[in-house]
Amino acid sequence: MPTIESTFHKLMMSPKELQTELDKNPNLIKQQDEKGRTLLHHAVEAGYIMGRSNVGMVLDVLLNTPGIDFTIEDNKRMTPLQLAAKNCIDNAGRFHQETADYIFPTLIRAAKKKASLFLLGTRNPFLIIDDYLTKYSQSQNEKLIKGLQGLLEFKNQIIFGENAAKVEKAQAKESQVKFQYASSKPNESKKAEQEPQSFKPTIPRKK
Repeated sequence: MPTIESTFHKLMMSPKELQTELDKNPNLIKQQDEKGRTLLHHAVEAGYIMGRSNVGMVLDVLLNTPGIDFTIEDNKRMTPLQLAAKNCIDNAGRFHQETADYIFPTLIRAAKKKASLFLLGTRNPFLIIDDYLTKYSQSQNEKLIKGLQGLLEFKNQIIFGENAAKVEKAQAKESQVKFQYASSKPNESKKAEQEPQSFKPTIPRKK
């Protein structure tokens, strides 16, 4: 009898079959195999053996499935986002372009649209990137250093880009409010001209 792990692995090879199985059983998106890994964990791992177009089709199916959960941990307490961050560099210290340039950013952006909770606490995948930046800071591998610099730029874009956008939006709103207030407040001299003067009858003095 095939294991859940082998079934999940097989589904990674056929996006069409994956979609069919998810249509039949929507809860499959949250099911975990013997190692605690979901289909999304398997898609991250598949990045090592599949080209971008193939893994892209798999991710497209998964990320558009209702109920997808980016926070489920496997038996090693790794979420799919953390696993993607970890896989940016393999165990031999080599930079994995496919994961770093496509899989990891794709998952981060998709998770960010749903909630920003993945950036909080110990499950923040960028903590793994920070560890890599420290560990390989003295590396002579130009490809690795360039790749890590790209990940750092992406991290700053995700973390600070949203805050910068909020500040800019708030400033624009404040300016708009001030403009509306200034426009609605009449000029004092003009107001005086527009206000009708009250009529005061002349009362003759008694002689």
